[in-house]
Amino acid sequence: MLLLGENSVTFDGDSLSDIFYDDVNSKICTVRGNGTMGITLKGHLAETISFRTRETAQIKTIKFSPNGRIASIQRDDSTVRDDSTVDFVFLSSANGGGVNSTDLQPDVKQRCKLKNAIIIGLEWVSASQILYILNTGLELYQVNSEKKTIKLVKSFHIALLWFVYYPKSQLLIVSSGINGALLNPFLIQNGSIHKLCRFEVDFGCSNAKSKLLERDITVGSIYGILYVLVLRSSIRDSTTSDIALYELSADPAVSSKFAYSLTLGLAGMFGVHVIDNLVIVHHQTSCKSLVFDIALDLQTHFHRAVVEDSISIDPAADSFVSEGMELYTPAWVIFAPNFIIDSRAGIFTTLRVVAEQAVSHIKDNCTLLRFLMNRRNAKKTFLNTFTKMLAEKRLSLVNASTVFEWIVKSFVASEAASQMVSEQQRTRIVTEPYHEMRIEQSDLLSGVFLPLRDIASMDKKFLVNVMLECLLALNAKSIDVEPYFHEVLVNTMVEAQEYNKLQQLLQYRVIADAKPLAFNLLSLEVQHAPLIQLAVDMLARLGVNEQIVEVLLSKGKVVEAVRFIDTVGLDRFNCLKAFEAAAKTDRVTQYAIFNHFHDKKRTNVGRESDHYDVFKQKFDEMYGEKELHIANEESIFGDV
Repeated sequence: MLLLGENSVTFDGDSLSDIFYDDVNSKICTVRGNGTMGITLKGHLAETISFRTRETAQIKTIKFSPNGRIASIQRDDSTVRDDSTVDFVFLSSANGGGVNSTDLQPDVKQRCKLKNAIIIGLEWVSASQILYILNTGLELYQVNSEKKTIKLVKSFHIALLWFVYYPKSQLLIVSSGINGALLNPFLIQNGSIHKLCRFEVDFGCSNAKSKLLERDITVGSIYGILYVLVLRSSIRDSTTSDIALYELSADPAVSSKFAYSLTLGLAGMFGVHVIDNLVIVHHQTSCKSLVFDIALDLQTHFHRAVVEDSISIDPAADSFVSEGMELYTPAWVIFAPNFIIDSRAGIFTTLRVVAEQAVSHIKDNCTLLRFLMNRRNAKKTFLNTFTKMLAEKRLSLVNASTVFEWIVKSFVASEAASQMVSEQQRTRIVTEPYHEMRIEQSDLLSGVFLPLRDIASMDKKFLVNVMLECLLALNAKSIDVEPYFHEVLVNTMVEAQEYNKLQQLLQYRVIADAKPLAFNLLSLEVQHAPLIQLAVDMLARLGVNEQIVEVLLSKGKVVEAVRFIDTVGLDRFNCLKAFEAAAKTDRVTQYAIFNHFHDKKRTNVGRESDHYDVFKQKFDEMYGEKELHIANEESIFGDV
């Protein structure tokens, strides 16, 4: 279920190279000879950037601007002991920003403005703005690549211990307080530093663990909400009891709050990924990964792993991954959202979740279906799994009803999301977009109901009840049911010989009246003759009287058709159609029909009508005086 190596690149992982990870660009940077022998930046998609610098002091931090045109380097020069200066290398634009040069590059130095401050980190917030994170505050600089100048634009004073950065939101979280548990969120947006409400987290402070460390914190987007994930130690033993999720608030006046707890109860080293809205906790000691899905039950605050699995090498991975990587090795370094760096093997790769394989890991049927519904690009797997469960009757009608409620709820949510106009805010927390799985009625028909109908051994009565549960779920949310859904439902009910139930559904309008449906009922008359009356009743409710007459005549019910004409007062009906239908009956009925129209003197079939004259002549030729007298006496109409 967890596959490693879909996208991979190699890098120099020997002892002569220093390795850095650029979180803004999601790339790996290798430095050889402190930069004099070369600096190489490479990722899974963009081209490689390579250059050299002339400084010889060891590089402490290196970060690149989002467009790859500027490198910011902090060096650790023991001879000068300067922790407050950053070197800026403006890479040649002649190569379109994708530098691949071994030429020595000039640099510009920029010292922080706060006195006696130490730079503990750098983060590019845009292509032209960089943030200095100092032990005593924050400084935001504007960088002009053309003039090669750096200018301070904003600063903020705060004593901090360490920080984590979430590039997508330009969100910085800095740690303060005696034990580091006081977290201060900042949004670095629109050229300003916006402070959000600080909050304190519980990390299980004890004698064994007295301080919260940077490695214990992960920021992740889960179902459209940004959370801070905190590894929390047990105060009773040396285990890590759980992961606490704190929901971040973008309102400066509202503090972030505890939302969920993910139970671990394990000792050892952990790594955390947030992939496809799943929290995946890697445990090095057991070589296992625990998968959590908080959306399986949003009402509870405490969750256990829904899947426990070990990472496998992706069959599509390059050979250097399958041959060179050792799983769950101490050489692994994990980065958001799905990156793993093996510093020993020199491989920078990705981890992915294969939702289809959850079928073999999750035994509870409803849990499995809910899990698949929550996954991205898993609609086909969900429909296939749902169909198989129904075919094997592994789901009760109650469970099927619950699943249809999920489907309808997600459909309504996706409709609302598509019509929602996003408000333009000056500052906001940006998360990974999450879209509810949208399953249309056509998807249910083509992916579930029709395949089930085609199964020879399928219990059609059970299928009818399943489809009715779907119909009820749609009606409960006032969603218009597509005509083809009703058509398939009616056909299935006829196959299941659920005639009484069908009649009740039609009479109580659970199945809405529609002309195509009425004609479909007529086509099923061969299997159940009373369906013709249900069809006629439906057409009558729809007010399509002429079509009712057409139906009765096509079925050879000429007398009933004429009676219906009289009942509804269909004065403009062309008697030619009735005459043509009567011609297929016995001579007595033919005479009765003619005599009826003759006596009623319809507006458009009076004696001046060409139709009337033609058929009067034919009837005069057909009957003699004696026959006319007998037919008149035996007329089934009498006085209609």
